[in-house]
Amino acid sequence: MNDVTMTPAEANAYAEKILQATANAVAPKPRLEPSPYFYGNQPCLGGPDANQMVTANRTYWLRDITEHDNVAIGEQILRYWRHLHWQITSTDGIGTTTPQITAVAPPYAFSAGLTSTNKGLLSIGTSSVCLWPDGHRPGGR
Repeated sequence: MNDVTMTPAEANAYAEKILQATANAVAPKPRLEPSPYFYGNQPCLGGPDANQMVTANRTYWLRDITEHDNVAIGEQILRYWRHLHWQITSTDGIGTTTPQITAVAPPYAFSAGLTSTNKGLLSIGTSSVCLWPDGHRPGGR
């Protein structure tokens, strides 16, 4: 399924690093508030060994910014992720108060996204590929 040799704990730390760096790259700087709905390890949803694997996930609400700030935040995040040479897989609403961006972050193929709600709230999140609990396929290297 994948060749990532990373434990879920290492993946969660990497996910945290991605999101903190993204938040630090924009102005005004948002306060990150963990979303309880998509935070921590989740079951892997696909593949032959999915029932034995997990994904590492982090999602934060971007707080202490106004809906008007969403325009600049979306543009800055898109620019920052492109600067990092991430593969931008979709964009919508750039230049508006409801930006949406999805990307793949190398080198571990984490998916990342900026999402906006119809109430003007933004969130950023990331999710790892499916991971073995110990970082390696059981009985593998």
